[in-house]
Amino acid sequence: MRLLLLGIAFCVQWSRLESQQSPIRSASHFRLAPTALSLAGCPYSAPVFTCRSTGECIPMYFACDGEKDCADGSDEEQCATRPCPDGFFQCSNGQCIPENWKCDYYADCKNGDDEKQNCAPPVCESHQFSCRTYTWNTTYCIPQHWKCDKTADCADGSDEDTCDYRQCLADDFRCTSSNLCIAKEKHCDSVYDCRDNSDERGCNRTSCYRGQFLCKSRDRCIAESDVCNHRDDCTEYHLINLNTNIINASDMVNSKFRFRR
Repeated sequence: MRLLLLGIAFCVQWSRLESQQSPIRSASHFRLAPTALSLAGCPYSAPVFTCRSTGECIPMYFACDGEKDCADGSDEEQCATRPCPDGFFQCSNGQCIPENWKCDYYADCKNGDDEKQNCAPPVCESHQFSCRTYTWNTTYCIPQHWKCDKTADCADGSDEDTCDYRQCLADDFRCTSSNLCIAKEKHCDSVYDCRDNSDERGCNRTSCYRGQFLCKSRDRCIAESDVCNHRDDCTEYHLINLNTNIINASDMVNSKFRFRR
């Protein structure tokens, strides 16, 4: 029993070290605790950075990243003049990152240098609209139904270009924030048509976002991709949501879209 408790304590302490020292980028780039480095030697693939006084090694992309990983701080010295090895891209702060991290739609350099290299835009999904101009860290892929809704989502406003907006009728419902007109039949029809959800506000019924399916019980929404998948997601969703409270319908549909990072 004592060995078991010691093992659990070690795992907890290790997980704390990992959560404190691991970079956000991906699981494959986790930092090891300093004790592990000294016991196991250098576990990283070359090229690496070797700390001046201790001889410990760290991944090359940990040097000049604004955090002292070496005990003597040598990994954060001479960053302006230190060249990068072959196969690495140099950020403006001197940090060296693998070349294949450039233009991967993830900012590895502190100021996003690696994503400002005339990178090709991401490929939007079939249910999305592509903005005309791609600029790093601005919205580019948006839901199709956000086009021509009197709300500019693209940085260049291209989602509101060449729009044939509905001519408002006397009995139309006007969305509160955008003044967009929708047919009166769409008011309180259990589908959010206004971006601010004002068309379903006060209707006293369950409403779903575009890309969702309203279950027959009319008390919950599931993703349209879960319809006709040979699984009772309406019932299963209800049970999971009731027991663990970890699923949110709007999160499920929003996860299909690519937004600002």
